[in-house]
Amino acid sequence: MLKRKKILVVVLLVISLVFFIHYINLFLSNKGYEQYHSHRLMNNISTLTHSLLDNQEIYEEIVSTEVLTKEQVERIHNNTYVIYNFYEDYSSLAALIRGFKKDGPSTSSAASTIEAVFNRIMTYQEVVNLDENF
Repeated sequence: MLKRKKILVVVLLVISLVFFIHYINLFLSNKGYEQYHSHRLMNNISTLTHSLLDNQEIYEEIVSTEVLTKEQVERIHNNTYVIYNFYEDYSSLAALIRGFKKDGPSTSSAASTIEAVFNRIMTYQEVVNLDENF
């Protein structure tokens, strides 16, 4: 009887040790994923911020000079691509973890609309002088 108790205690200790090691491995693995995604998010937010600020600078330049150039449209196009991808990636992630609903207009759809209008205007021209109608 005493031998059975010792065997049971040893078996329980081994099982406990296995669960403890598994928990530690899981914790370290999750910590690695958290660090990876934190760095990725910081880089993506930095890129998004740069794109938004660059677009703001371009829009202010367009308004002050009343001229729209092909180069400006290309920069807006590139920035819009970044904004749209950021929105899609992170809204999908948020929906996946049930923290977000895609309702109403978004910054990415507004940026896409502006970029599409500018692209249509610049189809056959290098520079467009803006007037009151525009």
